[in-house]
Amino acid sequence: MASSSSSSSNSKWRYDVFLSFRGKDTRHTFTDFLYGALDRGNINAFRDDEKLPRGEEISPQLLKAIEGSRIAIIVFSKNYADSKSCLDELVKIMECEAEKGQKVFPIFYHVEPTEVRNQSGTYGEAFKNHETNADDEKKKKVEEWRAALRKAGQLKGFQLQDGSEYKFIEHIIGEIGILIPKSVHVGENIVGIDENLKQVKLLIDAKSDEVSMVGIYGIGGIGKTTIAKVIYNDMLDQFKHHSFLENVREGSKDDHGLLQLQEKLLRDILMDKTMKLHNVDEGIKMIKSKRYLGKSLNDVNKAYSSYEAKGLEKNKALELFSLNAFQQNHPADNYVDLCNRVLHHAKGLPLTLVLLGSFLFQRGKEEWESTLDRFKTIPIDDIQKVLRISYDGVDDRCKKVFLDIACFFKDWGEKTVTRILEGCRFHPKIELKVLDERCLISISDGFIRMHDSLQEMGWAIVREKCPENPGEWSRLWEYKDIKSVLTKNMGSKNIEGMILNWTQVVPIQLHAKAFKKMNQLRFLEVRPNMVELSQDFELPSRELRYLDWGGYNLASMPSNFHADNLVVLRLQGNYLRHLWEGNMGAKDSILNSFP
Repeated sequence: MASSSSSSSNSKWRYDVFLSFRGKDTRHTFTDFLYGALDRGNINAFRDDEKLPRGEEISPQLLKAIEGSRIAIIVFSKNYADSKSCLDELVKIMECEAEKGQKVFPIFYHVEPTEVRNQSGTYGEAFKNHETNADDEKKKKVEEWRAALRKAGQLKGFQLQDGSEYKFIEHIIGEIGILIPKSVHVGENIVGIDENLKQVKLLIDAKSDEVSMVGIYGIGGIGKTTIAKVIYNDMLDQFKHHSFLENVREGSKDDHGLLQLQEKLLRDILMDKTMKLHNVDEGIKMIKSKRYLGKSLNDVNKAYSSYEAKGLEKNKALELFSLNAFQQNHPADNYVDLCNRVLHHAKGLPLTLVLLGSFLFQRGKEEWESTLDRFKTIPIDDIQKVLRISYDGVDDRCKKVFLDIACFFKDWGEKTVTRILEGCRFHPKIELKVLDERCLISISDGFIRMHDSLQEMGWAIVREKCPENPGEWSRLWEYKDIKSVLTKNMGSKNIEGMILNWTQVVPIQLHAKAFKKMNQLRFLEVRPNMVELSQDFELPSRELRYLDWGGYNLASMPSNFHADNLVVLRLQGNYLRHLWEGNMGAKDSILNSFP
C-alpha cells in the first residue's frame, strides 16, 4: 500500500508532494528523513511503499499519485538511472510539468547535475546497460528517458555533496513550504471586501525587516476577522513563515488556552506538527528565540497602526443580502422595496445581512413585513436584538443546541458534538444543518464555528430570565458564576451544563451536596485543580451524558452516581482506584481514561 502524510487542502491536488527515488539507494536513509520532515511540516507527501509490487511498468496507483501531486521532488542518487521504473516515473513527471503545471524540483544527491543532464558517470553506465540488445521499441523508450533526464537536469533544484543532511533537508522544507499555501477558510459569498483589503495592505510593509503590526477594530459583526483572513490568504506567498491565530482574546484567558496558541504558532512557523510545549514560560522563551517571528498580522485592539473596518456600501450590502435571501446577487423584482427597508436596519453589517437574508430565504411577503415590524421596536444600534430574530425563527430543539454550542461546544469537532447531542436525545444531523443554513453556526474542516457576536447573544439569552441569579440559568461557563452557585448551594434543576476550564484561579471547595439539586445536569467538564471534593460528595443526576473531570481527588465515583445514560466519561486523578462500587449500568460506548 502507499503511505502519505496529512491530507491535502486543495481539491485540484490530492497530494502536495510526490517523491521519486531509487529505493535501494535512499529509501531507509535520506528519502526516509526527507519524508519524515515533510510529514512533520504538515506537507502531504506521497512515496511508494517498499511492499508495493514493482514491475516493468509503473502501476496505475503511482500514475494517479504523480498526476495528483502539486510538486514532484526527484532524488537523483548514483544508481537512480539503473531503475527502469524510476525513469518511467521521471517521464510521467516531466509530462505533468508541461501539461498540468506541476512544479518539479530535482535533488542531486551526491551526483553532479551534469551527470544527470548528459547521462555521464554512473548514469552513462546505466544507459549502456539499457541500450544493450535493445530492440526498436526499447530504443524509443531509452530516448524518452534521456530527454526527461536532460530536461530535469536543467531545472533549478538542490544539490548535496558534503555537509549536514539535516540542514540540507531543513532548507528544502522551507523552500517547498512556500509553494504550498496553507490558507485559512474564509467562507462563501465574500462581498465588498476590496476596499478594506486595500486600506489595510497600505499599512503593511511586507518587504521591510521591521515588525509591521496592524490592529483592525470596529463593532461586532463588521467583518474584522474576515478582513484579517482575506489579507492573510492574499499575502501568504510573500512570507516564508506564517501562522493565523484565531480566538486570541478567548484563548489567552488562561494558561491552557495560551499554551495551545503558542503551540499553534510554533508548529506553523517551525513547520513541525509534533512540536509540544510543557508550559507557557517555555513557549515565551522559544518564541523569543526565533528571529523570523518578526512580522505578524493580528486582529488586535492595540498596535503600531490601526484601521477601522468599514461597513458595506449600499450596492454591496444589497448583493450580500440577496445572495442569502434569494440565492442570487440581486433581489427578486417584487421584493426591492422590502430589501431596502431591511438594509436600512442592517447598517451595512455583513453578519446582520447574512443572518437576516438566511432567515428570510423562501419566506412570503407577509413574513417579511412581520419581521420588519419587529425592527420598529429595536434600537437601531442594538445588533444583538437584530441577530435574535434569526434565533427566534428556529424550533426549540435547535435553540437548545445553539445555546449548547454558544456556552460549551464552540470550536469543538463536529463528530464529538454530534455524539454528545445524540446521547441527549437530539437529532444533531438535523439541528446542526438548520443552524448552519441559518448562518447561526458554520461547519468547516470538521469543526463547529460561531461568530463572537452570536456567542455573546447566546450567553445573554441564558442570563435573561434571572440575570442576578446564575443558579437558575440553564448553563454555566464563567468561573465567578460557577463558584457562587457551588459554594452557596444555589444550584437548581434548571442547570443542564457546566464547564470549569479556567486556570490561575483558587480551587473551589465543594460541599457534599453542591450538585444535589442539579438533577437535570447532562454536561459537566472540570479541568485539573479547579475543585476539591469532600469524601461524601454527591452527583445524583440521572441525565448526565458527558463527564470529563481532570484532577478528580476521590478513589471512586459517589455511591449515588448514575452512569446508565453516559456517552462519554473521562476521569483523571492521582487517587482514583476504580470507577464505582457494583454495577452502574454504564453503556458500552463510554470512554474511561485513567492517569
